[in-house]
Formats: sequence, structure tokens, C-alpha cells
Amino acid sequence: VSQPAYDNLIAKGWTIDVDAPPVAVVETIILTTTSTSNAWSPLSVVNSGPTLKWSVSGGTTIPEQEIDDPTLDLSGNSGIATITITSDFGFSGLTVLNFTNDNGENSEIETIDVTKAEELEELDLRFNNLTVLDVSQNVALTKLVVRDNPALTLLDISNNPLLDFIRADRAQLASFSVGSNPLLDYVRVANNEIPTDDLNQIVNDLDGYGLSNGSLFINNNSGSLTDVSQPAYDNLIAKGWTIDVDAPPVAVVETIILTTTSTSNAWSPLSVV
Repeated sequence: VSQPAYDNLIAKGWTIDVDAPPVAVVETIILTTTSTSNAWSPLSVVNSGPTLKWSVSGGTTIPEQEIDDPTLDLSGNSGIATITITSDFGFSGLTVLNFTNDNGENSEIETIDVTKAEELEELDLRFNNLTVLDVSQNVALTKLVVRDNPALTLLDISNNPLLDFIRADRAQLASFSVGSNPLLDYVRVANNEIPTDDLNQIVNDLDGYGLSNGSLFINNNSGSLTDVSQPAYDNLIAKGWTIDVDAPPVAVVETIILTTTSTSNAWSPLSVV
């Protein structure tokens, strides 16, 4: 309310002993849910900025209310409800959103757009129904949890260089990379569809970052570690890392040598298994 006047006073040479007020920038986070809970609520919201506003439309209607951590009655939801979170100041001060559960039940979130919450440091969306999640604009993230989203097929964290903790286990990720995340010391992506090349590269990248006493969980994926990542695996173990799969095999080149007097133009073994 006073931001233009504050700037005018400063321009006229005034000395003011407080920082400039925030510039009004209206932004939204929009999520959809199939929940019919009569007490739907985030597990936690940490916001040091102006109070958030929440409203519901679509499958049910709830007028806008000004509160950081609401409890919403979605018992009348007839299909997919759209929950809109509005900030008049660009989500300044919003650092934690945790939608882990709804009083012990799933939040049943189908989609969520957090691209405007650029100051988020922790985002927890475990036990939901996401298929994709865009965190490309959330460059301040240090902790991301999306475990137990069984239809989640894509998660790109290449624009989250401050991440030190990620859980994305029990999903359907068909690829995964930590190539832009030098602070990671907790990676849990077990029970996905991650192929061999990606798994090898994860181990090699984590070793290259040089961190100690980390944790890596990659079991039950479609691929497995090979000799390509064997030196890096050994290095991580030596640095105190816990890894939930056995060491990959050491590459050992061996030969079988035979001699023959054959002059056949189509010499071939009968079978090789």
C-alpha cells in the first residue's frame, strides 16, 4: 500500500529506517484434487511474507479465505476440485509447502503448479497422484519429496542446484539425472524404471561431487550398475556413503583361444548361450 510513496520519499532525499515494502505482484499456485475429505489441509506451510489466500472451485466451491494453513471442507467435491493459492506479493517469504497427507489420508493431488513460488526451499508431495511435476523455477529448493506418486514418469531437477535431499522412490521414472546437483547427499529413487546408463551416471556424478557420508537408494529399477560405475561406487563407500545395492562387477577381460584347420566360408558355432 505504501510502496509507491516510500519510493517517492527516497527519491526526494528522505532517510527511512526500514526497508522498502514489497512490490505488489499477484501470483497463484494452482492444484487439483479428487479428495472428498471434510478436513483437507496441508501438513505444513511456512510463510514469513504476507498472508496467503485460498479458494476452491470446480468440484466444489469455497470462497476465498485469508490464511496460511487452512482446513478445507471438500466433502462436497463431485469430481476434481481446483484449489487456488494466491499471493499479492509473488509468494515472497513462502519457503515450505508440505502436502504429505490430509489428517493421515492422501491429499489426492492430481496436478500442482508451483512455478511462481520461486523462494520455496522445501516441497513435499508424497502419497499423491502426480504424473509430472515442474520445479524448473524453484531454484531455491533444498529438499524435494515426491515418493509414492505411482504414476509420476518425469522429474527434471537440472535447475535445482541447491538440492541436498531428494526422495522420488516408488514411482515410474523412466530416466533420472543428478548431473546439476552438486550438493546432494541423500538420493532415494528406488523402485522406478531407471535404466542402467542413468544409474551408472548417478553414481559417477555423486562421486565427482566429492561429498562424504551420503545415502543412495537405487534398488529395484529396470537397470543395474555395471563396471562403468565400479570405481565411483568404491570411492563413495570409502567416503562413508550408504548404497542399497551391491558393488558392480569389476571389469576383467579374459579370452578363449582355439585353433582350426577349417576352410569353411561359413564357419560358426552351433550355439552360444
